[in-house]
Amino acid sequence: MELIVLLLLVAIFFLAEKWVYNRYWHKNLKYECRFSRDEVYEGDEIELIETVTNAKMLPLTWAKAEINASRWLEFAGSQSAVTGDSRFVPSFFVLKSNHRVTRRWKVRCLRRGNYTIDRIVLITTDLFGQQAFSLPVDINIHLTVLPKPRDTEECLFSQNGLSGEIVVPRRLFTDPFFVNGVREYTPYDSANRIHWAATAKNDRIMVRSNDSTSDQTVTVLMNMQSRSDEGPFITAAEDLEHGITAAATVLEQTTSIGISTRLVANGGQEGDAPLFTGSGAGEEYALELLRVLAGMHITKSENFVTFSEQVMSRDRTSDLIIITPYLDDDLIAFARRTQDSGVFVKLLLTHTMDADLIPDDLPAAFFLLGEDAEAFKEGIA
Repeated sequence: MELIVLLLLVAIFFLAEKWVYNRYWHKNLKYECRFSRDEVYEGDEIELIETVTNAKMLPLTWAKAEINASRWLEFAGSQSAVTGDSRFVPSFFVLKSNHRVTRRWKVRCLRRGNYTIDRIVLITTDLFGQQAFSLPVDINIHLTVLPKPRDTEECLFSQNGLSGEIVVPRRLFTDPFFVNGVREYTPYDSANRIHWAATAKNDRIMVRSNDSTSDQTVTVLMNMQSRSDEGPFITAAEDLEHGITAAATVLEQTTSIGISTRLVANGGQEGDAPLFTGSGAGEEYALELLRVLAGMHITKSENFVTFSEQVMSRDRTSDLIIITPYLDDDLIAFARRTQDSGVFVKLLLTHTMDADLIPDDLPAAFFLLGEDAEAFKEGIA
């Protein structure tokens, strides 16, 4: 008889426990999540801060929140799973009665972009793991990762041979009417800038050194077409990412010294639309352009040369810098026509190629990152 009573009491306890958890497990249960900063640069490390509060007497033996973030946000110490462009990070908690737990994840921002974590699903069980419960939680947190401008001395290389020698000036644009001294000749200097007295004195060719000025207007023209024979789909997205970094580097240089600059691209916007920005200068404007670059999509709107012809026929600029991963006959012809019209044209190439393919009459340089830059320095790219 006692055994029957005992079994009955155990059954009542389990049924009561099941009923209580089923009814009250989610009461006064709160999950919050935020980034320690909402705008950073590529390579920066920030924190993702989770806070779970169980403000009731009923304990939760464990709870799991699965964070669905971008693969380009690297969580230190996590056993995350990467699928496509997503990273799934499980986060476990033990929640006693009236208990709050805060967890801080170290997150490294690997690539520029606008990132959002919309919601998580909080999963838990009753005391004995007989029932599983889930609660979707809307969090809607946002993070902007700006492309990081690079030091041109580390990523900008001459097209003259594969020696890896850096011969391009630190500043890409100069004012020919403002002379601040002399410097050694580079392959990008015109013969009429040679300072003959300084050349004779130093026993090597010297040219007049010029400072940048706000009298110039610069158009940064980005090619969002990764190959000349490319179809409707992008075939080399990484080269276009390098192009965005190159654009960030150029824009940081020009706007910081007061040169009026604008950014144009044959794509990169929602619906494959082209990109046009206004002209401006200064730190605040540079930051705005970096935000534009952070949000760019790897898409193209139309053929690059066709698009570029339309841009240059409609708008006037003193300097044009073309950021492209390839060169073909049509692009070279466009650059020459633009140069012949009195515009200073410079090519920034984001993919290695035979230097013989680059015409001598067009100033050009390679903008290379990572392994491409190292290979170029070693002369094996």
